[in-house]
Amino acid sequence: MQWLKQHNDVMGIAIRDLLEVELRPTESLLMSDGEHQVQLGRDYTEQLVRYNQEHNQKSAR
Repeated sequence: MQWLKQHNDVMGIAIRDLLEVELRPTESLLMSDGEHQVQLGRDYTEQLVRYNQEHNQKSAR
């Protein structure tokens, strides 16, 4: 970043995806990295609740 700043204006922008604002544990989600897929269902309720809490804390900062 230091090198880039020497000859360019650098601006940081926070991008929020509305789908990531609050993942609902009651919904079934299909997640993919472009190569592999996994379906998350109600079994992941605790993890989704924790994700939402962490995401909200980071957004508040």
